[in-house]
Amino acid sequence: MAQDETDITFMRLAIGEAHRSQPSENAYCVGCVVARDGSVLSSGFSRELPGNTHAEQVALHKLNFEAQGATVYTTMEPCSKRVSGNMPCVQSCLRAGVARVVIGVMEPKTFVICEGVQLLKDAGVDVKLLQGLEADCLAPNAHLNLVFYDFDVSRAVGLLHAGRRERRKAQQDQDERLRLEKFEKAIVTYGKKFHLVKVRPVNK
Repeated sequence: MAQDETDITFMRLAIGEAHRSQPSENAYCVGCVVARDGSVLSSGFSRELPGNTHAEQVALHKLNFEAQGATVYTTMEPCSKRVSGNMPCVQSCLRAGVARVVIGVMEPKTFVICEGVQLLKDAGVDVKLLQGLEADCLAPNAHLNLVFYDFDVSRAVGLLHAGRRERRKAQQDQDERLRLEKFEKAIVTYGKKFHLVKVRPVNK
């Protein structure tokens, strides 16, 4: 089986795990499968174990954080920080010796700004963002208002208004420049007519 087909197969298993998560207004529903040499070693889903546990954390905990050379399939980017005090999933992957991480979707910006992919890459882990199953990976989180943009709306609106003000100012400056040019031409014309000024060519 080609690697892409293998990745899709295991990601579908992870999606099935995600649907087992108890919905929460303060956390995502994520599924995870740990595999090696074409076989599933472990699986987990969000909050499967007590303590607001994450899917990757659960799956790797079942292996006593021993998954050297394995691939982690997770429906969402592994977290890089935890507000609960638990170990971030990136650190769980590194502690377990995971060699490769396949991700269904990047983590939305709803709760925190995640840097999981970059941290994994910096640590030498092979990271792949799987294409084609994004909607399936997000489906267990339909109850949440997912945020994917990198800026807040109020700041965006402020920048929009600032841009409009700058355009208005530029237009006013342009109008003022045209008025001054018209005035200068009138002065020159008046001066020539009554021999009040000696007109010199302007070097441009």
